[in-house]
Amino acid sequence: MSAWTFVLISVVLAVFISGTFTILIGNFIFNVFNQKMGEYSDVILEAFHELVTKIRN
Repeated sequence: MSAWTFVLISVVLAVFISGTFTILIGNFIFNVFNQKMGEYSDVILEAFHELVTKIRN
């Protein structure tokens, strides 16, 4: 009985730890992706603004 309890607790801990790491890694990737997309969207907006001003002139 105690052996099964130990196995169960270790499995739950392993799942919990791996899930926490997965969440942390996922958040890190998501933040990096958001920063890159923000930089690209700024560049795209600037290029679009220059294009609009060229067309108006």
